[in-house]
Amino acid sequence: MVAVTERVRRKIRRAEYDRMVEVGLFQHERLELIRGELVAMSPIGVPHATAVTELARWLHRACPDGLVVRCQQPLICADESEPEPDLAVVPFDPAPTMHPTRALLVIEVADSSRGVDLHDKAALYAESDVDEYWVVDLDAGCVHVHRGRAAGRWAAITVHDADAPLVPAALPDLTVTLAAIVAPRR
Repeated sequence: MVAVTERVRRKIRRAEYDRMVEVGLFQHERLELIRGELVAMSPIGVPHATAVTELARWLHRACPDGLVVRCQQPLICADESEPEPDLAVVPFDPAPTMHPTRALLVIEVADSSRGVDLHDKAALYAESDVDEYWVVDLDAGCVHVHRGRAAGRWAAITVHDADAPLVPAALPDLTVTLAAIVAPRR
């Protein structure tokens, strides 16, 4: 008899996950598919929700025709993944038959998810068709900007404090600061 020393895991394929969602299997759960595994998403607190809402307002105003801002919606990524980033600027599709596979900008707002956003998701987005990736780090009061994908890695990662003006490469007419997002002026 052969001893089993290692458990075999079968990962879920993206098409299987999409079908499970379609039939209502996860109706009251906040999940995303990351590298073939179902991952529970953190609950959204007030600071996180406020930052996402304010960023969405800024992005919507700056998006030209041909681009659209998606908020906490699926993005098809490499390696059987379908995360739901806080924000994604994607090409507009007038008749979509599937979730987008390309994003010009992805933004994750991090509080309890900081480690995952800066490591796991940063690697995933670098391997996918994402041009630029920001992690808005609420606890540290800074923004980590990832640019220049090359061979599945980010060529440049810079950290900007709350008062630093940030300009997404895809939206050169937009300048935003974390300070304006976290404590919006009325």
